Amino acid sequence: MANMFFPDDNLFDSHCHLNDHSFDGDRAEVVGRATAAGVGKIVDIAIDIECSRKAIAHAKEHTGVVFASVGIDPDVIIPSSELFQGNLDKPEAFWDEQMNEVRESILANREQVVAIGETGMDKFWIVRNPDSKPTSEEVEKVMQRQEMLFRKHLELAVETKLPLTIHSRACEEDCLRIVLDYPQARGVFHSYTGSYEIAKKVLDAGWSLGVNGIITFKSAQELRAMYKKILGAISSDAQPADFYAKGVYFETDAPYLSPEGKRGERNEPAAVAKIWEKLLIL
Repeated sequence: MANMFFPDDNLFDSHCHLNDHSFDGDRAEVVGRATAAGVGKIVDIAIDIECSRKAIAHAKEHTGVVFASVGIDPDVIIPSSELFQGNLDKPEAFWDEQMNEVRESILANREQVVAIGETGMDKFWIVRNPDSKPTSEEVEKVMQRQEMLFRKHLELAVETKLPLTIHSRACEEDCLRIVLDYPQARGVFHSYTGSYEIAKKVLDAGWSLGVNGIITFKSAQELRAMYKKILGAISSDAQPADFYAKGVYFETDAPYLSPEGKRGERNEPAAVAKIWEKLLIL
């Protein structure tokens, strides 16, 4: 499996949110620290139309280092999310218009846009807020709308021949079932923490897994064991290309999921080097 994002196989951050407001005061410095740490490129992941525009603008500002991924996160169809804004009852035509904006942003900025998303599905919302007890009918409606939006991203990925970055929290098996309907599509199940059995099916289908700071957490012994099983023996002189070939990509999800020792602090793309180092010594 070759690097699906870039023609070279150097170390890069395949998933961060450089467009997040927490970087507004020092974004250029953050990019500089990443390159100083040996992180050659940064994929700035969008979660909605506004963030997609920001990601493209950042890619133009930091040419050759920052690149954009454009799309709409499933959080927009999660009632407890800040992105929700009553989206559950909006007609499908509304989402077609949104996706047309995503399509146009890709066509107008092919040098900057290297991926689509983040997109996907999320069932964690059902248990995340214990005070919220959605009915089975409400859950079914939310998940149907999430799947509808996810499929629109997959169709666009096939059309544009761009990889997707997939949000699959507590929904890995559902996301895998859906992507298998699009054999021409490809991408990364970002922040993958699901089972080994599903991970193997993801890889066998030609899709990839994204690893971030979670793998450094003291409590992540089972996750480290899973990735060790996936990767097998790792040579001390292994290169990033060796991991990409096995369908494993490094990411930070910055400003979230800072590695052990930095938890609670704002994460940065430079920290992807820590993920790489951790995988080398599994």
